[in-house]
Amino acid sequence: MRSHQWSPTPDGDRSPVSALPEITGTTASAPAITVNQGSINIVALNGNSLGTEFCWAANGSTTWHPDALPGFDTGAPAITTYPGGVHVVNTTFFATVGDETAANGTGTWQWTSGSGPELTATDAAVTTNNGIENIAVIGGDGNLYFYWQYSPGQYTRELVDTSASSDPPGRQRDGSGTIRDG
Repeated sequence: MRSHQWSPTPDGDRSPVSALPEITGTTASAPAITVNQGSINIVALNGNSLGTEFCWAANGSTTWHPDALPGFDTGAPAITTYPGGVHVVNTTFFATVGDETAANGTGTWQWTSGSGPELTATDAAVTTNNGIENIAVIGGDGNLYFYWQYSPGQYTRELVDTSASSDPPGRQRDGSGTIRDG
């Protein structure tokens, strides 16, 4: 599989021959990247910190295709592919998990709440396992949760670990959830 070509710059650094396309503003988060059926997909929170920019290019091409995603995202996005498409997962303006998905080549994005009304305290991680989207996130209560998609737009939440069991040894939480020395 051929990816993007790299060439030395005058000072000896290796830089990509092509750069990401110019999108309105700049990015406000670390990018997330994945390969997708002969292309590269990159996402990052846009410069106004409310929304995600998605860019893709065919392997070996210097032509990037930008797209603004439909959600009100505020955190660093995570990205994964599924047979025929891509999922971008992000923390929303309302501190919930949002899932934006599109079939390859359509440019038509659908937004779904991945966590329902439950609040999140961290950015989400995402992968696809046997064609099923899997999301992990720390909830607003400090617990680690796992969500899996059982049908389009429908998720099941599982408690993986409680915040009390993942606190550092010798420390405990007070009534507000703040970690204190024990």
